[in-house]
Amino acid sequence: MFVNCLKTMFLVLILLVNSAHSKEYRLGYEYSNAYGGTDSQLDSEKVLEFFMYESPHSFTFHSMLKSVKQELSDHIRFEKVPVFLGRNPLLGRTYCTLVSMGAPEQLHDEIFTAIHRDKKRFRSLNDIATFLAAKGVSRQAFMATFNSHSVLLSLYSAKDKGARYMVDRMPLVVVHGKYKVQPGYYVGDYEEMLDVMKYLILNETDK
Repeated sequence: MFVNCLKTMFLVLILLVNSAHSKEYRLGYEYSNAYGGTDSQLDSEKVLEFFMYESPHSFTFHSMLKSVKQELSDHIRFEKVPVFLGRNPLLGRTYCTLVSMGAPEQLHDEIFTAIHRDKKRFRSLNDIATFLAAKGVSRQAFMATFNSHSVLLSLYSAKDKGARYMVDRMPLVVVHGKYKVQPGYYVGDYEEMLDVMKYLILNETDK
């Protein structure tokens, strides 16, 4: 009898796991149309991760997203997009500069960590240059790139994407230039947000 009870419990567990994996999400509830305009076609094979270094929500979500990126890297490309929301663009422009320089992804993580775990405040370009120099980034090269035309164009592109997709809070991702996913009434936490994102990525890839 005990063995039969265990078999029944195991079967119930399998059914619960399968039902969780087969859950379907609904447009207008767990995700919404992105309405990114005609330029959204350029984002059709990407996940756009809108973020602010200053945002604790962005920091938490970014940490959770890292493992998911490895899982889905064969299906889609991820692209970070800095958001400003009326704030000083210093940190967002720093991200554009590091991308232009081909800096490793680890530096992105270290800036997040410095702000949210070490409580470091970057109040000027010199503060950032000093921090990055300690991580092995040439101060002279960083300053020159920060003020370059290419970084200015990247900054304008990021601002344009934020406006087109009507980004007003973080975290927020846009999948395939078509769908927005963010926490809300139907998406209770970041784990579910990641589940919705994965659902959209895999469903769109299979079409």
